[in-house]
Amino acid sequence: ISKGTSGGNSCQFVYANGLDGMDTVQNRTKTGPIESKGLLVCTDEEAEPVVVSPGLLLDVKLGVCPGDKEADTVEVGVGVSICYTLTNTGDVDLTNVQVNESGPSVALLTSGSSTTLQSTSPTFSEAGVETLFAQAAASYVDGDGSTQTLFSNGDSAIVVVEEPPALPAITC
Repeated sequence: ISKGTSGGNSCQFVYANGLDGMDTVQNRTKTGPIESKGLLVCTDEEAEPVVVSPGLLLDVKLGVCPGDKEADTVEVGVGVSICYTLTNTGDVDLTNVQVNESGPSVALLTSGSSTTLQSTSPTFSEAGVETLFAQAAASYVDGDGSTQTLFSNGDSAIVVVEEPPALPAITC
């Protein structure tokens, strides 16, 4: 089914064989068959615009999923498990949901649902404090049928990287 307007009327063209022929209905203003491809149905009312409200919430925790730490301490040479919880807070399905540029992803996140994705940070090579920042991006189809990109909030977790303890001296 395709929708459009014609001369102040709201029209739907119902295709008999799935062909896309909106060009054949652009100047039609009345209901009736069109070249055996389907049926154009017009009303006197303007078509209501379709409004979508996409939303994507990201929560980052450390530890094996579901993760429960906002911060963690590890030794140099070790990485940490990172747990990303993605929640679709909008009224439209999201596709190709990707955490960071090369992080974990999910193909579909339906409206109102959540999913948890896990990854491991690279190993930390020196002592210090590291902030692991994340943001997710997703695609959705807006009310006009166009694909749009949506970005989540940014969230982070803190990792304190310490030198390993010194080995005790061995005396003989």
